[in-house]
Amino acid sequence: MTTNLRRDDLKMDTTSTEVTALDERFDDGAGFSTSTGFFSDGSSDYFGIAGNATDDFGADAVPSGLKPYEGADGAFLTGQDLDGEGAALPISAEWSGIDITGLSGLTFRGSFAEYFDEPGDIDANDYLRVEARVDGGEWQTVLAFVGSDFSSGSYNGKFRQDSDLDGSGDGAALTDAFQEFAAAISGSGSVLDLRFSASIDAGDEDFAADNFRIIGTSGGESAPAVIARAGDGLAVSEAGMTTDSFTLELATIPAAPVEVTVTAPDDQSEISLDGVSFGASVTAVLDGTGPVGITLRAVNDELDEGSTHSGTLGFTVASADPDYDGITVGDLTVAIADDDTSVTRISAIQGSGDASAMTGQEVTVEAVVTGIITDASGQQVGYYLQEEDADQDGDMATSEGLYVYSPVPVSVGDRLRLTGEVSEYGDLTQLEDIRDLQVLETGAALPSVTQITLGMRDGFEAYEGMRVQLLTGSEDPLTVVTNFNLDRYGEIQVAEGNLVQPTQIYDAQTQTAEIEALAAQNAAARLTIDDGSTGQNPDRVTMIDSGDGTPLEAGDPLTAEGPTLRLGTQLSGVSGIMDERYGAYRVQVDAPLDVIEETGERPGSVPDVGGDLQVASFNVLNYFTTLGDSGMGTGPNGDLEPRGAATAEDLARQTDKLVAAITGMDAEIIALQEIENNGFGEGSAIATLVDALNAATAPGTYAFVDPGTDFVGTDAITTGIIYRADQVTLKGSAVLEYTEATSAATTAVAEEIEKTTGEQLGDYQRNRPSIAATFETADGAEITAVANHFKSKGDSGLQDLMDAAEAANVDPTLIEALRDDPNFDQGDGQGFWNAVRAEAAAELAEWISGNPTGAESMENLLILGDLNSYAAEDPVQALQENGLTDLAGSYLGDDAYSYVFDGQRGTLDYGMASEGLLDNVTDVAEWHINADEPDLFSYSSEYNDPSFYREDAFAVSDHDPLLIGLTLEPELQLVSTRAEFDDSRLLFNRVTYSEDGERVSTDTVPVLSSELDIKGSDITVSAEGRGLNLLNFAGDGLSVYSLFMDKLFGSDAERIDGQEAVRFTMDDGGRLTDALDVTLELGSVSGSGELRLSFFDDDVLVDEILLNPADGSIHAEPGMAFDEMAVSSGDGLSFEITAVDFTRIEDDGFTFV
Repeated sequence: MTTNLRRDDLKMDTTSTEVTALDERFDDGAGFSTSTGFFSDGSSDYFGIAGNATDDFGADAVPSGLKPYEGADGAFLTGQDLDGEGAALPISAEWSGIDITGLSGLTFRGSFAEYFDEPGDIDANDYLRVEARVDGGEWQTVLAFVGSDFSSGSYNGKFRQDSDLDGSGDGAALTDAFQEFAAAISGSGSVLDLRFSASIDAGDEDFAADNFRIIGTSGGESAPAVIARAGDGLAVSEAGMTTDSFTLELATIPAAPVEVTVTAPDDQSEISLDGVSFGASVTAVLDGTGPVGITLRAVNDELDEGSTHSGTLGFTVASADPDYDGITVGDLTVAIADDDTSVTRISAIQGSGDASAMTGQEVTVEAVVTGIITDASGQQVGYYLQEEDADQDGDMATSEGLYVYSPVPVSVGDRLRLTGEVSEYGDLTQLEDIRDLQVLETGAALPSVTQITLGMRDGFEAYEGMRVQLLTGSEDPLTVVTNFNLDRYGEIQVAEGNLVQPTQIYDAQTQTAEIEALAAQNAAARLTIDDGSTGQNPDRVTMIDSGDGTPLEAGDPLTAEGPTLRLGTQLSGVSGIMDERYGAYRVQVDAPLDVIEETGERPGSVPDVGGDLQVASFNVLNYFTTLGDSGMGTGPNGDLEPRGAATAEDLARQTDKLVAAITGMDAEIIALQEIENNGFGEGSAIATLVDALNAATAPGTYAFVDPGTDFVGTDAITTGIIYRADQVTLKGSAVLEYTEATSAATTAVAEEIEKTTGEQLGDYQRNRPSIAATFETADGAEITAVANHFKSKGDSGLQDLMDAAEAANVDPTLIEALRDDPNFDQGDGQGFWNAVRAEAAAELAEWISGNPTGAESMENLLILGDLNSYAAEDPVQALQENGLTDLAGSYLGDDAYSYVFDGQRGTLDYGMASEGLLDNVTDVAEWHINADEPDLFSYSSEYNDPSFYREDAFAVSDHDPLLIGLTLEPELQLVSTRAEFDDSRLLFNRVTYSEDGERVSTDTVPVLSSELDIKGSDITVSAEGRGLNLLNFAGDGLSVYSLFMDKLFGSDAERIDGQEAVRFTMDDGGRLTDALDVTLELGSVSGSGELRLSFFDDDVLVDEILLNPADGSIHAEPGMAFDEMAVSSGDGLSFEITAVDFTRIEDDGFTFV
């Protein structure tokens, strides 16, 4: 509720009285106007009145995030994150026409609060401000609160009173409890306007205001004065000859008439006493305290005065009363609008084409500032204008926005009139050479936002310079697909869902059409989002939310969780200005992106791949101990440029991050790529890294493989292997340097072209040599790991050679030979030097088959490293054709990716396993700590502020490490055991037992027995069947006699037939344990049918095999080891067993007691 008290309503006396001219309690919104209507998003963005039984937030719901202020005595005005729903800042509330007639000593009083959240929410650009003006004069700032006490740069502070109005907070701080503040208002008159403004633009930035009062003193002797009252100011226009008026009055009754001559500011306006006769000046005669009206109008001529301009009325006072003669009258300013300047609509300037048809013409526009472009220092470079909604032409083919190239400061929400020349900068239509800039209005409502999707990309020209909101047009959300330029240029790219490298999923040889289609689709599927700055390497990252709704700045707190902006982050939408520069459309934003919760999050822990042994592959992105700033070379000859850390400080940061990543993985064997090729001695890259790992764990924990060469290859980078020396033992190592025959053929073509062009193609090693190492675990199991790094997909001079050849009109046959060369990009998605990579894969497979490390067996083999080939490309397929399995593809499927190039995911980093190792793999994972991260958080300070660095595993490389879990079985010690059943005696027969071909024992056994313990072995033989059954040695071997089923001297008594069976039981608790296979030699085979073998382990049936006897013997390998086997006959088949062979596992840890 607002109470306005008029001076005329007061009873006058000669004593001074305190008068309240305004008493605003905010019971409702009836007594004041606001720059934007009350609103709420239902949560934390709002502006309105709270504290009533029924709160007022316009048509919106009461926000759930209202702050609990202390000391409120009823309703109050409140707001938070005022631009959150698209409102222009600052938001203001204004009281007009407050009667202060006869009042002096004017004072403003009001109560304010701001809810404090640790460590504070207010930033340097936030403010609360109270302003006043008397009789339409200039606004004066009466009371202000600004950001202060920041905990992070210029962010996360509190509001303090700016007591001397110099822009810095030096007074009392606002708290959760309301506090009353008072401030004097300069001047006196008849009418006062009051304005309260608030600019807060992020989550948890809030205010509360209450009990606004204007208090003055009335009574006592009045001094002589001529008072000019203009109410809400003076403004006239030539259009329609509009008029405005003001009054003159005397503060006291004069002793003689007072003549006040009023003179127009210039010849563009006229003055009248009666509203009929106008002239350059008039003289009013005042003899009392009653008001005299003066009318003002513009001169309607055909002159172009440029646009609205202002002037000051002149006053001259003459009277016989010495108290009034020559007295000064306060200034009155009049705004004079010219209607002779033609305003061109922005839609007409933009037109419906790609470029303006008005290039070079001078135009005048009136529109609202919607966005600002700044340079590296934060200074304005230019800004965007957009027509107000009412002034738009309704043609969807013409843009309503326009870029203005001008450093003259403006603010978003300013409605401007200006003149400039139309030009095209690149493909961006703009105005330059700006003159006659006028601010017609501040805090104007921004034009409506136009919603667009990526599918509308062919029509983006029609939105150039306009406010847009980018939304998804499909089931897939807007997704961040590139952030490579975030740290350097403040740019990212978004698409609808993640993009996949075409050759990750399509075969380069058989699916070229699909590859071309997906490549074209991916290229057209993204849009750049820019930070509204032309600067590089910013210390303020606009798009990343620091945690409180404000942009991340250097020095803001960083944790393992972030803040960050990873690839794969999903966005609910992107709001900004559609721009076109650097050859592409982009949306310029000025605030953190609206991220969908639980997307783009960092992995909370290292993937658990299980197993007893973990093996990893890790491209460490140029880990060099030769510093870039040292001026020293590297490589075998010391003549190659170092590629890693530039300074010692950067190297220390890089080392710390690598140590965090490697110790976090805790793998026993790690294959490295992109480590400096500077040997293996003290100070070498691999030795330095291992020293750092041991310093972080314990001495001797880690070691590196030294293959016995001074250097590995001729490049500046190489491969390497480090391992946990406390967990595995190095048994042997070897190095493969590739022959690269196809590279030689390519070089031969290049040399012929060079004779004409002079353009040279470097002849050097393409693939980095591979290092193989065999390790033994503590329980005797072996594994061989091979670290690889194939040639990259870059052209390495081939494209320059082609360009030079075409420019020099080289022999077409040579150009054709180069174009058709298998190492030239064939347009199949595999890039340059594919033949070199495929050739290396084949050579690697052949080399490994020769067991270069001297391993006991090559069954447990892992090919690791950066193959610079996606999953469906020739090199990977070549290794698969040689019996190796891509573990990432097998275990992770379509979700596999270790690298993101040009916004497209794919696998470059592999673990390819031999067939014999597959059953030992427990799990496979990619630890996504690098490929998705922006470079902003890397170790390098070359382009980044070091304040963005954190000692953790994230962003240490551009490749994600691959982790493989294994449970290895030791190399089994096998013994071939054999029992022969010989019937050379009548009543006793001989059983001979041997191991590995050496006789162990010979024993004689009776013809019939219920059970047989084979001497010298742990094998027991027994007979089974219906009724009473005995082992029978009466025939040519071992059979079963069934007392009630077989004739005593019949042939069936000397065979195993019908329901009879022989069971072999092995005691697996001694030196020999389970058996893996069996071979039975048979005699007296008769009939047809199948022989049944039943295998048991610890009395549990583990397999059953039916076989047809062939050539008097059978061999069987069940699916599991066994300690018991039963042999029985099917219908119609009978036989004897003359010998049995078991392959047994020897327990080499068994000790005879």
